[in-house]
Amino acid sequence: MHLEAAKLATYHAASLYDRSSPDHPKHDPSITTHAVGVACNSAKYLAAEAAFTACERSVMSMGGMGYAAEYHVERYMRECFVPRIAPVSRVSFSFDLLSHQSPRTDQLTAFDTGNDHELRGRKGPQVASQLLI
Repeated sequence: MHLEAAKLATYHAASLYDRSSPDHPKHDPSITTHAVGVACNSAKYLAAEAAFTACERSVMSMGGMGYAAEYHVERYMRECFVPRIAPVSRVSFSFDLLSHQSPRTDQLTAFDTGNDHELRGRKGPQVASQLLI
């Protein structure tokens, strides 16, 4: 189910990207660069989480041999961390999405030092768990 959601989100993002181009026959000028970026990051987020879940279950089902270099599962586990942290981490994406959709954006303050992504607010720092309520 999660893989299917990631695939559909990827197709949606690709469709938005294509239709945002003036050269496309079904060009839609209302599609902004920001909307395309949010769709792409959403697809990346869903795919990264689905890959991590699949790898984690594979490693756990194989027990101690899941970490053995003879099996490719350990390599897949290592490689599935890259889309979760680069170029935009899950936390950065969540804060960015939240800042554009929440009516409480004037209260946000969050810093993700790994990606130089900042959301600034005037009310002082908030704990991440409070931001996602």
